[in-house]
Amino acid sequence: MADLLKLKQQVEEFRKEYFYRNRQAEENRQKENQAAIRIQSWFRACKVRAYLSHLHKKAIILQKTWRGFAARAYVRQMVKAAYFTMKMNFYNEMAVRVNIMIVSCISKSIVLVWVQVD
Repeated sequence: MADLLKLKQQVEEFRKEYFYRNRQAEENRQKENQAAIRIQSWFRACKVRAYLSHLHKKAIILQKTWRGFAARAYVRQMVKAAYFTMKMNFYNEMAVRVNIMIVSCISKSIVLVWVQVD
């Protein structure tokens, strides 16, 4: 009988120890779970920041490429306009010279005709 009481007491102690260890394990499990969640969220945040940095660099490359393209197109347009203006100024100057020559020739011939008439 004493052995039975002793055995029941050991069973009761074992049950208390079992529940105590399970409670401690559960508390530790929750702490470890929170730590793992914090580490994972930090790692994901690092990945997102790295990806955003990558996107930022690529956006800068796109912007500088577009700005270079637009600037070269604008310069080409300005050169075309300047060339057209130069060409028109040259043609106008040549037209004035031709006009002066024609007028001087006509006036000379009129003067010669007038002088010959007298």
